Amino acid sequence: MREHMEPIEIQISAILYEDGGHWIAQGLEYDITAQATSLTDLPQRFAMKVVAEVAISLDLERKPLEGLGEAPTMFWRMFEKASVDLSIDAPLLKIAGDGLTPRIVPRMKLGQLQAA
Repeated sequence: MREHMEPIEIQISAILYEDGGHWIAQGLEYDITAQATSLTDLPQRFAMKVVAEVAISLDLERKPLEGLGEAPTMFWRMFEKASVDLSIDAPLLKIAGDGLTPRIVPRMKLGQLQAA
């Protein structure tokens, strides 16, 4: 078991958009993606993916999210153009075995996928 760790707060921006009948959340600072069939389920799914990536990092004895690159430029542009900010409660999700509870602090905007 790991030593007691301070709580982790992860700030991440994400662009949310619909594509082919599914809602997609694309992280910007970290290239993490989640999908859901409804917009209301998407923030929780995205937070769960972020926590899963944190757990993988810790299991590899790395800093949380170490080694994950940024999202491609097109998603940053979508985020900059998006005018609808979404207010999301930051979920607390526990990483089993570590007793670690990261707090995901998302800044989410609703955008549209642009044709390439």
